[in-house]
Amino acid sequence: MSSQFQLRVNPLTGNSEWIVIEENEPESPTPDTSQNALPATTSYLDMLNDSPRNTAYRRAIDKIVPQPCRVLDIGAGTGLLSMMAARAMGSTTCRMVTACESYLPM
Repeated sequence: MSSQFQLRVNPLTGNSEWIVIEENEPESPTPDTSQNALPATTSYLDMLNDSPRNTAYRRAIDKIVPQPCRVLDIGAGTGLLSMMAARAMGSTTCRMVTACESYLPM
């Protein structure tokens, strides 16, 4: 028997809570090609796979980030938006992006 922590977020209120999932036996994988079949223990995978969201962020970052500049990404998560900011600055020699994340698995 094993235990796993999972972060559940209520999409209506934004409240989150950690729950414990007890597993008695390993589940046998079943073939499923839907988005819901992707393994995710946090909401990071959902955000990474949300193409419309990421496209909107990319367009906004491209418009707003001047060249060169310094960017501080607090709560960077996977660092996706930090990387978008670095790309938006181009290949200037004076670019700097600092990404901070307190969630240890990241």
